[in-house]
Amino acid sequence: MAALNHAPRSGRPRSITSDRVSRLVHMTLHGRPSDATHWSLRSMGRATGLAASTVHQIWRAGRLQPHRVKTFRLSSDPNFA
Repeated sequence: MAALNHAPRSGRPRSITSDRVSRLVHMTLHGRPSDATHWSLRSMGRATGLAASTVHQIWRAGRLQPHRVKTFRLSSDPNFA
């Protein structure tokens, strides 16, 4: 039974390191894009160099929803009335 734990796993190995994932999560929780009130999949993908689908998978695994906030935020739009 112990030999089964060391058997090669099927499927493709991870191409994104844990360090890169933790940086993305930190940016999601503590950062904000300069031109918006919250991160979107595409804007985070551009900022990190990852595909939007990859960002979506990471956010979903961590149950992150940056579009849902518990506090009121004013728009960064200069024409906001």
